[in-house]
Amino acid sequence: PIPNVEINKDAELSRTLAELLESIEGREGDQLAGAVQDTSTILFTDVIESTALSHTMGSVEWSKLVGDHLRQVGDIVERCGGSVVKTLGDGGMYAFQSASSALTAAGDIQMALIGSELQVRIGAHTGDVVRDRDDYVGLTVAKAARVASAADGGQVLVSASTAAMVNPAEFAFGEPVTVDLKGLEGTHLLQTLLWS
Repeated sequence: PIPNVEINKDAELSRTLAELLESIEGREGDQLAGAVQDTSTILFTDVIESTALSHTMGSVEWSKLVGDHLRQVGDIVERCGGSVVKTLGDGGMYAFQSASSALTAAGDIQMALIGSELQVRIGAHTGDVVRDRDDYVGLTVAKAARVASAADGGQVLVSASTAAMVNPAEFAFGEPVTVDLKGLEGTHLLQTLLWS
């Protein structure tokens, strides 16, 4: 096991959603060679109460459970037409060219977790992103991560822009809520995807 950090391509990878947010915000001003701008739906997943679970299960069993979970999520994302951007500890960042595909994947991820020891919060936001090689940066990415951090375990929260892009006959949502998202100005309208 590698404690707390993993090393990949001479860069230290973040292990928590908070660390990922810091790394995203740190790259905003960087010069991005070969970057392309397009519109995507960014989806974040995060296991809640992972520290307590890892202490209860022990490092070896916890690592196996999380590894299996991330592989399962990656398979679901790819089956729904998305791509794995990066994983971080027990969560991940995923990109989709379609909001419908992202929400289908989010619902399938939660369905796959029924009966599992893991509870996952998921957040999605659609907007313009800057794609640099295999990474995505920009305000849309930061907002998607903040939407995920506002969700509870077993919940899929989506921004108003994402909810507006899907067919209401195919997806059901709970009542909209207005929230503050740390580091982002103003209030933001979010909706819960009724995935079950």
